[in-house]
Amino acid sequence: MKRRLRLSQQSKLGIHIQLSMMSLVGGPTESFREMHSLLVQAVKRWKTLSIKGGIFNLRDLADYVPSTLPCVEDITFDVYDLEHAAARETPLISAPRLSRCVSNTQAKLFFQECKKLREYSTAGFGFRRSRTLPWSQLVSDLHTNSPALEILEISDNNWTSAGLLEQTSTAWAALPRLRILRFAKATHHVINTYLGKINGPMLEVVELVGAPISEDGTAEISASTAEPPIIELPTRTRWRLRFKKTSLQEVRDTIETIQPLSSAVVEIDLMGLLPEDMLNGANSNVTFQSTQRYLEDGWKWILDRVPSVVWVIRRGQEDWVPLNRNRPPSLHEVVEYILSAIAREFA
Repeated sequence: MKRRLRLSQQSKLGIHIQLSMMSLVGGPTESFREMHSLLVQAVKRWKTLSIKGGIFNLRDLADYVPSTLPCVEDITFDVYDLEHAAARETPLISAPRLSRCVSNTQAKLFFQECKKLREYSTAGFGFRRSRTLPWSQLVSDLHTNSPALEILEISDNNWTSAGLLEQTSTAWAALPRLRILRFAKATHHVINTYLGKINGPMLEVVELVGAPISEDGTAEISASTAEPPIIELPTRTRWRLRFKKTSLQEVRDTIETIQPLSSAVVEIDLMGLLPEDMLNGANSNVTFQSTQRYLEDGWKWILDRVPSVVWVIRRGQEDWVPLNRNRPPSLHEVVEYILSAIAREFA
């Protein structure tokens, strides 16, 4: 007896596919194929797609993802392939309405005709030495397929050996609308390579999420007593250097490695200063006094080191504004804002 899939005729669909160990052994099951076939018949109503898990070869994505996704706007790929296929074997997917993509696949960009792509995030690009592509290849793919790109996020992970990644002496292709270049726990080597090579005439913000890490995945700021690697900011423009979801200690240690700091307007995300257990309500001992004590030493150091620092809060999806527009806030005002924001979150 064939299955029937009952769906509202007007509803947009959010599709999530979890690849299990069973799919690694024998491929998709018959029941999965049947259900998947019914969903593919409604592919024009897919709005978001998330696919996670293991796969033998990226070529096998064709068993799960149609070659054309006409209406999908948001895609998350958290997929690892066991055979580590060459980049040329990666299937190409047409996604003309795609605006945001988060991908950890260690191959070249595998979307085409994604002219509306606004945000792209990739982790561990060039993950294994045998499959390494120059970073310029990723940028070239984005240049060719995604001229509207505004936000590029580069992440690293404990498996990446940044020193082994292929480099190129040729100029990188331009990303004409890129505004934000974000590094999420990337190595100093990755950060410096991108800052030195990126060609983004509209680039205005460099974001650091967490402290830079070493090539073996440990925090570089505390790995040893040796001099930490330097982050070299290009002097050709005045960057806005924004720290997001980064503790005051991480901000402090990272600022010590930035040269020349005078070429950047430093912005710090207020709500990222506290650890997660204080922000999510798990720590019942969070009081005005305890929060002030936690922030005080780092606060004073940063004000002494970077008097022009701008303490920012989030407004909307990607808008960041100063806590006070007309003057720098006091530590008392910052603590009051953070605690009131936490109270609103869990009211």
